[in-house]
Amino acid sequence: MLVAAHNGIPPTTARRIVDAGHVELLPRGGARTSNVNVFKAKIKADIALSREELVMARPRGAIAAARMEILERTAERPIGCMDLCLVNRMALHCQHAVAAAERMEEMQYGT
Repeated sequence: MLVAAHNGIPPTTARRIVDAGHVELLPRGGARTSNVNVFKAKIKADIALSREELVMARPRGAIAAARMEILERTAERPIGCMDLCLVNRMALHCQHAVAAAERMEEMQYGT
C-alpha cells in the first residue's frame, strides 16, 4: 500500500490488484460515452445512407435548403437512444464549461 500511495494509485485500486493478483483493465468513459457513441454511430450511418441524396444535382437556390432538410431528418431519427441521464450529464458538463469561461480559465479540448 505504501508503494501505491507514493505513486498516486488509490487504495481501492491497490487492494483490488493485490486481491486479484493482476491488473484488470476496466472500460473507460462510462454510460455517457457509450450513449454518445451510439448516437454518433446512428447519425453517421444515416448520413452515409443519405449520401446520394446529399450530392444530388439541384437548382442553385435549393442546395442549402435540401441539405439542411436532410441533416434535420438525420438528427431526429436517433433521438430515441438519448435518455434523461445523458441529457442531464451533458447539461452539467456545459454548466461547468460556462462557469470556467466566466472565470477566464483556459479551456481544454475533450474534457
